[in-house]
Amino acid sequence: MLTDRALSVLACSRCRGPLSASNGDARCISCGMLVPVRNGVVIGRATEARSYFDSVFEVMRQSNREPGTWEIFYHEQVDLVTSMLRDTDVVVDVGCGPDILYRKGKAFVIGLDASFESIRANQMVDVRLFSSAASLPLRDACADVVLCFYSIHHMTGKTVVENRSIVQQVFMEFRRILKPGARLLVFEVSPKRPFGLVETLSWNTARSALGPGLDMYFWQKRDLTKLGEETLPRAQLSVRDFTGSPLTTFPPIFSKQWFRLPRVLYPFQVCLYEWRVPTSA
Repeated sequence: MLTDRALSVLACSRCRGPLSASNGDARCISCGMLVPVRNGVVIGRATEARSYFDSVFEVMRQSNREPGTWEIFYHEQVDLVTSMLRDTDVVVDVGCGPDILYRKGKAFVIGLDASFESIRANQMVDVRLFSSAASLPLRDACADVVLCFYSIHHMTGKTVVENRSIVQQVFMEFRRILKPGARLLVFEVSPKRPFGLVETLSWNTARSALGPGLDMYFWQKRDLTKLGEETLPRAQLSVRDFTGSPLTTFPPIFSKQWFRLPRVLYPFQVCLYEWRVPTSA
């Protein structure tokens, strides 16, 4: 059952109108559209939409806690996020998956994922939302923090141009829901040269060959920075790199734990992009 606090931030996916509780579901006060709640998950997109992570989220959950992966991608990052959150914060965790690794304290966390099975398994967030990040069923200026833990590179289409268009729309949605003075925290892996150029030139061909199985496009640092400048023009950006020991080994493909690389051979930088929204217009 949706709480009053949940209803205060959720919105109709059709008209962005406010919602009211309706026999265990929700209904838009403005246009009357029914917003189903199934297995405790608010449905904000077509239920037939499938995700690669529907069947592998448990493997991913275990892999994230594997020592090498944890040290490189999560140890410092999780502590940093935990230290940033305040008890009064409304946090929108985009691509949260089946659980969250940071300690949220008394912050109110809306977990959003495009995999229904992943978000249904998540018992750690306050609201579970099955939705696309490109069309967020959330009210304007409702979030103190928008958080993306390695989820931007999974927002893909059929071409590089479409990938960039999708993420641009996602960032515009972030801009809409962020409060004045709010923060956008994007953790990502950014390809080093020349890997980034090779990826850009070969991605369309690889996507045509592999189809939806290729659901990753890694943004070069300068491109993601430029996108933020375009969609959050007055926000202040800081970028932090996480290095770690170059000898730490980990599986770069979470489903293939037997294939391991030392950090020094991994052709990516692990980064935090933090945008701070101005406190006034």
